[in-house]
Amino acid sequence: MPIITIKSSGRKNQIDLAKAAQLTSEKSGIAVERFFVIAEYHEGTFFNSADEAPLIIHIAASERNSKETIQKLMFAAAESVAEILSMDDRKIPVYVHPIQEGYLALNKEFI
Repeated sequence: MPIITIKSSGRKNQIDLAKAAQLTSEKSGIAVERFFVIAEYHEGTFFNSADEAPLIIHIAASERNSKETIQKLMFAAAESVAEILSMDDRKIPVYVHPIQEGYLALNKEFI
């Protein structure tokens, strides 16, 4: 159950979360029902010396997924958000927090 958090400065980069989830599903081949997609809008600004990263994507995903699957999800999330915001996906940093097996619970079950 990957959790995708889109972190953006201010509210200028509004994200349609349902569309982001659907596009990410299509691009990654992972069922949309498996995602949680969250938008976090910060009133402050990000520091980036090149001023090229108006947002950052954070993904928390179980280590049960293969490295290749997680990397595919990283690219799919960046491509999806870039498509929604009409920007270059290569300018969106994406980082992952791998969750060890047994440290994520859903429906009173550890996954």
